[in-house]
Amino acid sequence: MACDRAFIDRAKGCLYGQAVGDSLGCRYEFKSADEVKETIVADRDANGFLPIKGGGVFEFECGQVTDDTEMAMAIVRSVLRNGRYDDADVACSFAHWCFTNPPDIGNTTATALHLSKGADLEGMELTDLKSENWFEKISEKQKAAAWKVIMKNAESNCKESLSNGCLMRISPIAIAAASTDMKRLLDVAARNCRLTNPNDITVDGVQCYVAALKTLLDTANTELAYSAAVECAKTPTIQSILQVAREKPIPVALNNHPPTNGDRGAIGYIGVALQGAFFELLHAESFEHGLIRTIERGGDTDTNGCISGALLGAKFGADNIPLQWKDMIVSAKPGRHQEYPEVVLSELESIVEKMIT
Repeated sequence: MACDRAFIDRAKGCLYGQAVGDSLGCRYEFKSADEVKETIVADRDANGFLPIKGGGVFEFECGQVTDDTEMAMAIVRSVLRNGRYDDADVACSFAHWCFTNPPDIGNTTATALHLSKGADLEGMELTDLKSENWFEKISEKQKAAAWKVIMKNAESNCKESLSNGCLMRISPIAIAAASTDMKRLLDVAARNCRLTNPNDITVDGVQCYVAALKTLLDTANTELAYSAAVECAKTPTIQSILQVAREKPIPVALNNHPPTNGDRGAIGYIGVALQGAFFELLHAESFEHGLIRTIERGGDTDTNGCISGALLGAKFGADNIPLQWKDMIVSAKPGRHQEYPEVVLSELESIVEKMIT
């Protein structure tokens, strides 16, 4: 399966879609739907094409990605370094990333990944974890200790969080699962989710998303991918979100609160990203069409963009993602790359090929 050209194109499309959606969306973050639509009209070029322009609240450079894809690439680099998914190494990869001071890290993620000098780290020096080659300085025992601390942080402080941070980073796990059965993939996805969001609803949402991604990569069948997600869903919240997603992206139901459109209230709720992404999976006429429509709904536009983008990229394939968008993210050289070189995307296509072979 992994050697089939069409499969490879879909796998590349998934990671391209993640990064493109993130980079395109960051400019419009925290704006209302009306504000985003107005800005997009002004941003289109003379031919009506919407370029990646950077900017936004955090003043990102053109082609730069945000914390969403930085965390995804932390998973990618860990998988390539170890030849498999390693829980402790991924946890330490996230902690190392956190020490690089990402400009837009979410509260839940920052809380879970915080390691302090007082933590029981089996003698590990935090300066070692902060270094670029941290994985050469830290023992397996120390990695396991750090993983344990992070899990404890999350259980103690983040158990009620329904934020989208666990979903925005997860697509590489599906890409790397080319030769992995669905049961193992879902188990890995759950463990990754629990590093920051140990909640039954978030775990359920993440598992449904990767189930759809793997099915889409394997079969190129949108309905089968959607059905895989529906069959995977265990909690009433996620079951309802997926059911509604067949008909509309918004509003999104909230427990004990009025529904939200995701641009003014509860913008970081996992349900907003999930419902919108599955709606676009089922209804988008093209990658470009579905991604722009996702971003036009406003709110957490970079995260919603990357979550929809990964699904849409897997659906339409890399060849059907606008070349200008792909070129922008692989050629970008923002200053952030000096602080966190793991996120350099210049070799994105070869990286994907290594992950699936």
